[in-house]
Amino acid sequence: ETAILFHGRGLEINATAAKSFDSEILQAKVAIPDLTAHPAMLTVDGKAQGPVADVVRYVTESPLHDEFGAYLDGVTASGRSRLQLSLKLPLAKLPATVKGALRFDDGGLLFHDQGIDITKIDGSLKFTDRGLAADAIHARLLGQAVTIAADTKPGKTGAVTTFYANGTADAAALAKRFAAPLAAYVEGLAPWRGELHIPPKSEGWVELQVDSSLQGVTVRLPSPMAKTADETRELLVQVPLPLKSEQPVHIHYGDVADAQLAFKSGASGLEVARGEIIFGGGIAALSAQDGGIRLAGTLPEFDEAQWSAVL
Repeated sequence: ETAILFHGRGLEINATAAKSFDSEILQAKVAIPDLTAHPAMLTVDGKAQGPVADVVRYVTESPLHDEFGAYLDGVTASGRSRLQLSLKLPLAKLPATVKGALRFDDGGLLFHDQGIDITKIDGSLKFTDRGLAADAIHARLLGQAVTIAADTKPGKTGAVTTFYANGTADAAALAKRFAAPLAAYVEGLAPWRGELHIPPKSEGWVELQVDSSLQGVTVRLPSPMAKTADETRELLVQVPLPLKSEQPVHIHYGDVADAQLAFKSGASGLEVARGEIIFGGGIAALSAQDGGIRLAGTLPEFDEAQWSAVL
């Protein structure tokens, strides 16, 4: 149902029932307070509810695709969402003002290319024309509880949006999913923190950074990689996205090892194109040529027989 009203110099349209994709528009008010103003201002205030898939579809099919849509291509969404939106749009070549909030109710996102699933999403993501904000969105990442926050801050040439996450990871479960040969050698739970930085395209690559003390995790690899559950050992992983980009993955494992690995597309998926691993301190560097991984550094001890059994 729609009602059109004129109030002096103003125009107001009220809708109490409408559809957008598969979502229900619960309330919508479109108005031009002064039709004679220069420029006239169009305002939109509304509420809607529907599947999370509609949100993904809107982002990928709207001007927001240029900033965020590429990261949602190939994503399957599930669950429900509620949207509250306020928009002020000058009827001239002037920027719009946007403010709103998106509430997730048991939402889910499956990133097929990365094999990553986020389920049980519950919380609110606030947005404006300047960026995103969230305090405590609760979800399950790869089946494990996680808390997510977000903010947008000025960068060198534009806004940088960062998503923050923290939780506790099951080392064996993660190894089975992403590094199956290691699954038999790790066990235990450890706290972790992650940050996903989305800069303007002119400022470089999107980067995922994850770090953990690994306290609580037992590593049964031969020395010097081994550690007990009580020990802490800094693990830092920095991943450029998409992973097949020219930028290398950086892995730092306490004072034991540091690695830089570049990936390329192979017959069975991504494979290491080149890399370097340094043992005993120092920062690895990436060679310019393809063809294997360079090993360097010093080790206090090395048992070839033990490592041969693992490899």
